[in-house]
Amino acid sequence: AVYVERLGAVLHWGLADQLRVPALLLRGEVDREAPWSVAAAQRVLPTVDVRTIPGGHRAPWTHPEAVWSYLEEFCLRVAAG
Repeated sequence: AVYVERLGAVLHWGLADQLRVPALLLRGEVDREAPWSVAAAQRVLPTVDVRTIPGGHRAPWTHPEAVWSYLEEFCLRVAAG
C-alpha cells in the first residue's frame, strides 16, 4: 500500500498536469521498491511512456544495455517529433 501511495502522490503534487514534455518511466521487472504495475503507473501518469525493463530497481547497474536501449528509442522518437 505504501508504494501505491507513493505513486498516487504524483497526482497529489499535480505533477501529472505539469508534464508538458515527453517523459519516460522505466520500471524494473522485479522492482521491490516500485512494485506498482505498468498499468497502474499509466493510469496515474497517462502522458508518460511507462516501460518495464529487466532487473530490479537498480537496473542501470545490472542491465545497462536494456536501459540504454529504451533511452535511445525514447530519445529518437522524441527527436523525430
